[in-house]
Amino acid sequence: MIYILRRTSTYDENPLPEDKRVFQKNITFIEIRTLPTPQAFDAKFSFSEGKWLEVGTNHRLINGHIARDLEEVSQWVIDLDDHELIEFAKTHGNIILQFSVKSYFPILEIYDSYRE
Repeated sequence: MIYILRRTSTYDENPLPEDKRVFQKNITFIEIRTLPTPQAFDAKFSFSEGKWLEVGTNHRLINGHIARDLEEVSQWVIDLDDHELIEFAKTHGNIILQFSVKSYFPILEIYDSYRE
């Protein structure tokens, strides 16, 4: 499975330059809202966020919720199977596994510094 890989202390840099499994990949972020139509979004949020169809591309429904593609950005990623993920956690200490509605890929953060 491919994970977006981040390190708390060096958020935008290559988190593991010595690891040959880490590479850059362009990822399109997706915004999903728990509203059934663009009109429902506009009625609630257009005054503060603009109209739904004016931002992003590929507007669609996903499981009954409105969705749109946002910007495509280059991210550091790593491809790990289940066993490798456990070994990765043992090697790198504290990790945070996040699931974001804006990304198809889960985020794996090496938590090596305070960020709150």
